[in-house]
This record gives sequence, structure tokens and C-alpha cells, in this order.
Amino acid sequence: MYSYVSDLHPQDAKTFLVKFADDTYLIVGAEMRHTVQQEIDGVKRWAESHNLRLNATNSRELLVTRGGRWRSPRGQMERVDQLRILGVVVFSDL
Repeated sequence: MYSYVSDLHPQDAKTFLVKFADDTYLIVGAEMRHTVQQEIDGVKRWAESHNLRLNATNSRELLVTRGGRWRSPRGQMERVDQLRILGVVVFSDL
């Protein structure tokens, strides 16, 4: 007998979760940046309810900006200027 496992979804419709195997990318637009902690908490709750855990040591934050540096309070994750996604390097200034 198979049990149904609910899929991971973002808390807000304007936020995106992109999943590849065991990697998950949370994409939050600037106008929704106030929801980041809520989204991360949602991922943690989902993981715990499925006997998984969010590996905070492998979690990174990348802010994509248009010209200049964005002043934003740091979250709980390490902030980086580039991120490798499926072999493609994405830079904070695109």
C-alpha cells in the first residue's frame, strides 16, 4: 500500500519553489522580501512533517540587484554573491 506524500509548496502565490532532486531553491521577489522567514519556516515545517530536516549549513542567500548594492538585513543564512545552480553560476548582478 502506498501513502500519499504532500508536495512542498510556497506559502505565498508570489513566491516560487524550484526543486531538483534533493535541492530546493526559494525565489522571492523584492516586493515580497518580508515573507522570506515565513517561507523558510514553511519549508522547515514541511521537512519535519516528512521526517526530513533543512540543512542550514548548506543553505545560502543570494540577493539579485539592479545596479548598486542592496541594503538588506542579513537573514539566518550565509549571504553569497554567486550561486551554482545545476552547473550554472548565477551572480547577484546577473
